[in-house]
Amino acid sequence: MSADRRPLDYDSLKSAIVNDPSTSYWLVSAIQALEKRDPLDAEDDANTLAELARKRSQELLEAAQLK
Repeated sequence: MSADRRPLDYDSLKSAIVNDPSTSYWLVSAIQALEKRDPLDAEDDANTLAELARKRSQELLEAAQLK
């Protein structure tokens, strides 16, 4: 018997993330806030936030390598 490999729909994925004990409170809060927003605006903002987080991480790693 093969495992079902279809991707989870939004509600199933959201439930899995929110109910995972390793999920941060910050992420759970962000998911709850997401529910109240226009999905396209929220996606744009999330992409901007991810870009900013990547930039911050890269700069911190580069600075640590210079020490």
